[in-house]
Amino acid sequence: MVDTTSLLTPSDCALLLIDHQAGLAFAVESIDRQTLLNNTAALARTAVVFGLPIVVST
Repeated sequence: MVDTTSLLTPSDCALLLIDHQAGLAFAVESIDRQTLLNNTAALARTAVVFGLPIVVST
């Protein structure tokens, strides 16, 4: 039996950020807007550290 499990690598994944516009943050009410901004920025910085490609869609 062949073990096909492996960890994700930057060459086979990417970070996709969809609709992260300043105006749309006001529609979010399940989390504080500043927390949402901080979490998104931290996620993007982490992706940069790991060398992941980042795709931003607006």
